[in-house]
Amino acid sequence: MPHFSDLRAARRHGSAYHRSKAILTMAIIVADADRDLAEAEVAAICAAATTVPGLSALPASALKAAVEEVIRNLQDGGTEDVFEHAVQHLDDTGKIAAVLLASQVALSDGPVSSAQAAVLDPMTRRLGITPVRQEAITRMARHRLSRTEAGR
Repeated sequence: MPHFSDLRAARRHGSAYHRSKAILTMAIIVADADRDLAEAEVAAICAAATTVPGLSALPASALKAAVEEVIRNLQDGGTEDVFEHAVQHLDDTGKIAAVLLASQVALSDGPVSSAQAAVLDPMTRRLGITPVRQEAITRMARHRLSRTEAGR
């Protein structure tokens, strides 16, 4: 049934849904780098996604359908194919949003693990984002997380 949720969301939200799924892809790959994704991690990714520009307009059900579809695609096709497919749907703003969300997810349970960094850093470079820009995005992710934790 999750596949039908993905089809319904794609039909209802069109290109915004495909762009959102591409942004979510990087966060899911990073989250999966050092642990299996359970329902709690899926919920955390969806919650973090609601704060990212470009994703906040989609309803929670569409975000959850996108996350589940990306996870299914990762299991079926592997990280490289899924990442390459996602990159095709990202403009420059979408690339920054993808790195921001992936950074927030990586930082959500403490410092970025070495396994997460080993995935996040090369993907960020492949998106054309420099190390200096990545550090600025990471600072923004930390700031956003601290505001969320403070309840603001």
